[in-house]
Amino acid sequence: MIKLLIFICLSLSILAENKVHVSNKGELIYENTFSGNDFKAPFKRPKKGEWTFPGTFMDYKEKPSDNHPGVLKYDKLAGDFIVEVDICFPKDERGGKFMAGFVINTKGHLGRINVDNRGFSTRKDKSDQKSSVKWKKGLEMDKWYTLTFECVNDSFVGQFNGKTVVVSHKEIKNSPEKAICITGRNKAQFRNFKVYRATARKDFKTVISKLKK
Repeated sequence: MIKLLIFICLSLSILAENKVHVSNKGELIYENTFSGNDFKAPFKRPKKGEWTFPGTFMDYKEKPSDNHPGVLKYDKLAGDFIVEVDICFPKDERGGKFMAGFVINTKGHLGRINVDNRGFSTRKDKSDQKSSVKWKKGLEMDKWYTLTFECVNDSFVGQFNGKTVVVSHKEIKNSPEKAICITGRNKAQFRNFKVYRATARKDFKTVISKLKK
């Protein structure tokens, strides 16, 4: 009976994994479980927000006095890549409003991908290119979800909680070096941050077109 339960749990875990849509996953170039007591280079302690390591994850709390969300930067990413991170939103006293995700920088903001209490979205900043889905039911609090982000060719593709969002823009492809910034509003927890090299699938354009429909 115990073996059966273990098998079922493992099977559900495998089914819950996000599969990359538009790229081939390559070499793992960085991994941080956030289970230590520091940020592990190239991350540096942010000046804003409260970032702590209570055990097997990193805990983030926004400080209203900062007047801006905290930002934890992973710098100098060249070429195509995939980023994965587990996110959990703890229950709190502020009515369930929350946000977490990535800001993608070059010389300024290139784009972003966010999860919040209303839905899941990505956009190319300073353009009309955006993609979003709304939750029919709110996200379950105190539950871990995996956010998968593909930055490939001229597109951002994100997956979270069974939903996919995608935007395309020539500036995404033309930006030679990028930074990924973990950020959030209110409270969020992070673990298992991974960065992989990636290459576009041969049918990249076809898959992108289907995802946008």
